Amino acid sequence: TRSQSFDLRLKSQISGREALIQCVSPVGWLDLEDPSELDKLYDLQRSLRGAKVCVHHDPRRHRYLVAIEGDRLFNRGTTQWEEISDLVTTTGEAADRVEEVMCERDDDSQYLQAAVSQTDDD
Repeated sequence: TRSQSFDLRLKSQISGREALIQCVSPVGWLDLEDPSELDKLYDLQRSLRGAKVCVHHDPRRHRYLVAIEGDRLFNRGTTQWEEISDLVTTTGEAADRVEEVMCERDDDSQYLQAAVSQTDDD
């Protein structure tokens, strides 16, 4: 059984009474300076139903931290539980697919803290 870590955040008010709910699911460190790996990620991303593949460069490691991110507007009075569930499911499934194809492993828990920290800095 595969598992996929995710981080769910509620960002401050965006517009009127709406905030932004964001889901981040880490994939891990990839060597995207290798053109074949970058092409492979690009081709894979096109098959992920619009999931956002986010890449954060670490010049010290000469590697890239890859995560899948999704978001939607959140209104306490009108947002349905199913919308949040769909956000988490879509983001997690896309991250798991990228991880399976690009990394050939399922041990993303060690990457969650790095992904969360990295995206907080941006």
